[in-house]
Amino acid sequence: MNPIRQSPGIVPASSPVRSAPNHSDGNATIVPIANLRAEPSALGLTVVSKQRAERHNGQDVVTAAVLPINAALIGGEDLAWRPAPPSRARALLRTIAFNASVPVLALAYLVDRTIS
Repeated sequence: MNPIRQSPGIVPASSPVRSAPNHSDGNATIVPIANLRAEPSALGLTVVSKQRAERHNGQDVVTAAVLPINAALIGGEDLAWRPAPPSRARALLRTIAFNASVPVLALAYLVDRTIS
C-alpha cells in the first residue's frame, strides 16, 4: 500500500511515488515536495512551519582522507575474523603510520573548514 496519496495534477505521471524506500535498481525513492506540501492539507492539517535541508557539517574531505588511510593500515588490528592477532612489529608499524598521517588529516580538516 502506498503511504502517500497522490493528488491529481500535483505530480506528473512520469515521476510516480513508490511505496518501497529502496528498489533493486539502487535508487532511493524521494517523495516530491509538492506531495509533502499537499498531503497535510488534504488530511485537514495545518502546516505551521517548513524547514528544508540545512548545510552539511563539512567533513567530506576528512572522510575521504580517513577511509584510504584506514584501509591501508587495517592489517595491524586484532580483528575477530583473523586467524591470529598481528605481530607486535605489525601493530607498532600501524601505530607509527597512523600517527604519520595526522598532518594529512589536519590539512583535510582545514580544507573542509575553508569550503564549508
